[in-house]
Amino acid sequence: MREFRVVFFSLMLALALPAIVGQERALSLDPAQPLERRVEDLLARMTLEEKVG
Repeated sequence: MREFRVVFFSLMLALALPAIVGQERALSLDPAQPLERRVEDLLARMTLEEKVG
């Protein structure tokens, strides 16, 4: 049973790691960034429905 847990958690980590590492911090949440850059980042992340709504 212990071996199963080790294999299971290793597999889950291997699958989740690329998603965790690939995430970049949103510039729109960084108060040190200039306002124009934060707005551009936020608009780039928003869907059309979010922009219209």
